[in-house]
Amino acid sequence: MKINDSVQYRNFYSMGTRIDIILPGIDDHIAESVCLQIKSELDRIEEKISHYKESSVVSYLNQKAHTEPIKTDPEIFLLINQLIGLSARTSGYFDFGLGFLSENMKHASETYHVVHDTMTTLSEIGARNIVLDHDENSVLFKSDKLKIDSGGFGKGYGLDTVKKILKALKIESAFISFGESSILALGDHPYGKSWKTGIQDIFSETSSLFVFTLANEALSVSGVNPKNKQKYGVGHIINPHKGIAIDCFRQSAVAGNNGLIAEVVSTAILCAPDESRHLIMEQFPEYRAIVIDYDQTNKPTITYTCNLNDGENY
Repeated sequence: MKINDSVQYRNFYSMGTRIDIILPGIDDHIAESVCLQIKSELDRIEEKISHYKESSVVSYLNQKAHTEPIKTDPEIFLLINQLIGLSARTSGYFDFGLGFLSENMKHASETYHVVHDTMTTLSEIGARNIVLDHDENSVLFKSDKLKIDSGGFGKGYGLDTVKKILKALKIESAFISFGESSILALGDHPYGKSWKTGIQDIFSETSSLFVFTLANEALSVSGVNPKNKQKYGVGHIINPHKGIAIDCFRQSAVAGNNGLIAEVVSTAILCAPDESRHLIMEQFPEYRAIVIDYDQTNKPTITYTCNLNDGENY
């Protein structure tokens, strides 16, 4: 559909979420073709990386990689290699190898902790227990408890894929939203030089707590909200250092050039203690970040900021 004579809007579902696309300055038939290409590619990625799909490459690794090295295609191998590096750069506060704990959390109560309440499980899982053979493009898990969880990186990887498609098609201006938590903003807004994107109060759909100004950038928002608590009894994001779910209401948002990195870093600073956040952000000096905490009365407070632009405000 058209928002006006010069702006096209489309939406569809892929990668487990709703995708909203705004394309200024192109014809209707071109917008339709662009969106079809994007959906096709996102569906292809989902078939590879979704740990919910039994036929995916990631699910096969989760089932078999602890028994022997599993040779993978170059795309998945390079992605896993990149994720291992990003886990190290975030001091382990982002870890995509905690699927075993995530699965257990779905059946847990508010007192969810590491299985058997020991640190044994943590020592057996996580990115540090993934072994890569760069000559063979193979992946080996050191433990049968190690499971890849694509929930912490899938949308970011999807955003970067969409960006490549738009660049190849010479689409200079676009706004893409993956479930309102992962954003790609290219080129100019139809009525300005940047895309202003608000971070919403999780207790008020009409209240914006902070506004990022995005120009050829991605934005990732991570957090624990009332829906997560209602579904699991606790938050859905696990602190990799403690093996327990984040149990307070908190949001983090990170903006920068790369969608995957933005998603990884937003998860890391959500989990990290206050004193560790700057150490993480020092590894990503071109990225901007905020953290919002909610008190017992659900009042929000921005408790951490880093590298914000002058045009970005509370």
